[in-house]
Amino acid sequence: MRVKEMFVAIAGIVVGLLIAFLYPIFFPPPPPPPPALLCPAGVICVDVNVIQVGDQSVIQPIGNIVVNGKKDIIWNVQTSGYTFPALAAPTGPATGIDFTNTGTKPPAPPGEVTCHQNSPTQIRCHDDHGHLGMWGYTVTLSGTPSVMALDPFIVNR
Repeated sequence: MRVKEMFVAIAGIVVGLLIAFLYPIFFPPPPPPPPALLCPAGVICVDVNVIQVGDQSVIQPIGNIVVNGKKDIIWNVQTSGYTFPALAAPTGPATGIDFTNTGTKPPAPPGEVTCHQNSPTQIRCHDDHGHLGMWGYTVTLSGTPSVMALDPFIVNR
């Protein structure tokens, strides 16, 4: 009787070890999430997210961006399924971040902020910091469901 119990115990250990060894091979863990985009030193990085408010999808409000001195500002779309609008021409100005069509908010002086689109989800602008003041800009995204443009401010101090 003891031999039979010992055989069952050893068989149980062997089966347990096989399962522990083979389980990760047949059922691997999910991949880690993508690393967060690092913001280069001396650059202001702004995350652009789409959130749900009630039954509406909206661009999450962006606080005033305060700029002290000449700086680059990078806007990164973080919500999958959304991008900045495609460029009208490969070398044209970025349309997803617009410092000229600002609705009722004052636009930046001409040439103060220049932007180019690095990718469908990233726009990099350079603030020349030639004038002090507070200017509106427009954030526009393409995606489904569609979202209304957002009109935050940039502040040169």
